[in-house]
Amino acid sequence: MPAYAIITAAGQSLRMGLSVPKPLLLLAGRPVLDYSLSLFASLGIERIIVTAPQDKMALFAPLTAAYQQVQLIAGGATRAESIYLALGCLSGEGLVLVHDGARPLVSSELLLRVKEKAASLGAAIPVLPLKDTVKEVDDGGAVETTLKRSKLRLVQTPQAFNLSLLKEAYEKHKNLLNDAEALTDDSSLLEKMGHIVATVSGEEQNIKITTPGDLNLAEFYLRMRKASGR
Repeated sequence: MPAYAIITAAGQSLRMGLSVPKPLLLLAGRPVLDYSLSLFASLGIERIIVTAPQDKMALFAPLTAAYQQVQLIAGGATRAESIYLALGCLSGEGLVLVHDGARPLVSSELLLRVKEKAASLGAAIPVLPLKDTVKEVDDGGAVETTLKRSKLRLVQTPQAFNLSLLKEAYEKHKNLLNDAEALTDDSSLLEKMGHIVATVSGEEQNIKITTPGDLNLAEFYLRMRKASGR
């Protein structure tokens, strides 16, 4: 079964307070996005669609042009709209992996794990158990209830799906494309359709670069990997 990938890099990096998109920040001398591109390309992903901000396409072009199977497109106003536009570039049958361009430390083991699970069940996501107690609060900050931690999980990417199934889900929910709060990940669309979404064990080091501190942590993890020979 052919496998494709969509790597989202169209965010505006507002929480970092930078003019340069997060995926282009240097991590140990390489753009953050390059780590994911090289991994996906090395594992035989046939086509990789990268979504970038419309006004910063020229900044991404030199990096994506280095990979034969990568296509760079302008993203939309929201993450969901960017994914929808990227899905329009893919056709036929196969699997599609959707990954955050700001997660540079995903391993080949995790990518293959989620890919294999989706191949058998149609949809799979990597998750981590929570370590802290989670409480739901009202608008004023008062606690309403304590959630059952044993049933809660933190969700990562890459998420993997049957391509035609994910395209169907996006077509059925096009009205939500511009609602940034309604669609924070792709598996939620499959949930709305009543489709089972399987889970695999995620990785602690598969962090998303959101703040300057995250970049420092990623550099620390890279040094640990190098020291251990990985």
